[in-house]
Amino acid sequence: MLRALLIDPSRFQRSVIASVFVRRNVEVAMADSAAAGLKALAEGRYDILCFSLELGDMRGTDFYREALKRKLAGSIPALMLAATPDKKVFDDAIAAGVTDCFPKADLEDLEQYVEQWERRANRRMSGHVLLVEDSDTAANFCIEVMEGLGLQVSRFRTAEEAIASLAHGDYKIVVTDFVLEGLQTGLSVIRAVRAQPGRKGELPILALSSIDSVARRVDILRAGANDFVTKPVLAEELAARLGNLLMLRELFDRLAAQHELVKEMALRDGLTSLHNRYHLMAEMPRLIDEAHAKAMPLTLLVVDIDHFKKI
Repeated sequence: MLRALLIDPSRFQRSVIASVFVRRNVEVAMADSAAAGLKALAEGRYDILCFSLELGDMRGTDFYREALKRKLAGSIPALMLAATPDKKVFDDAIAAGVTDCFPKADLEDLEQYVEQWERRANRRMSGHVLLVEDSDTAANFCIEVMEGLGLQVSRFRTAEEAIASLAHGDYKIVVTDFVLEGLQTGLSVIRAVRAQPGRKGELPILALSSIDSVARRVDILRAGANDFVTKPVLAEELAARLGNLLMLRELFDRLAAQHELVKEMALRDGLTSLHNRYHLMAEMPRLIDEAHAKAMPLTLLVVDIDHFKKI
């Protein structure tokens, strides 16, 4: 179960805000001050942090900066609530690293955020990942995160091995480092994926690199990668980027399936499922050209069915 830490000096406010999380089946732990919140963060594991601007012993922005300083926050979403919305205060909180800010007077936006966050956090992924990584430490880390999300992983050390596996592997996403064993780099993997026929050539690609430079990122994205992340990668970041890429892939797959369905409906008779006149007009020129090119006979048979309504 997902866990939230809620920090607010008012028992009533804690109860009201906690109900937003409880409705999404999120377990809520509470603290009534910044000091108690820091202690709770140090002793427990939480998936999301929610705190008020006024905490009694400390301002919310100062509390969050202290949590970051102690390395108690930063890897989970952090939400700040204020009794009176103030752009300057909210901007200061965002600059400090807070994920988002909401007014206490109207919790509708907070509810929407929590609903979407909970849905993403509990979403189980499926599919086969092609992982190209020559470092055992980095590969084991990625595999642990991916398998924890429900994904199956095939790992290769070299671009050459990974490219050879494309012919028979049914992959849903590709994750590749830039620098690899062997003569080829991650760019070769990306180009090989994009050269695949049909839907295989549209696989989402997440590129990794320990060298963070603008030129490197541009080269990787120009080669056809969908996303780029600098190593070392946080588990939460890797999970989020994989989730976003797989969600986009699923949306495009559904769109392609709907397109094919509409195309079939336009070319087939709804009652008999036989191809209609539009299909004939589209296919006949191709069939005639093929018959001429191969010097093969081509026959068109026209059948008139009487009393078809009885059938």
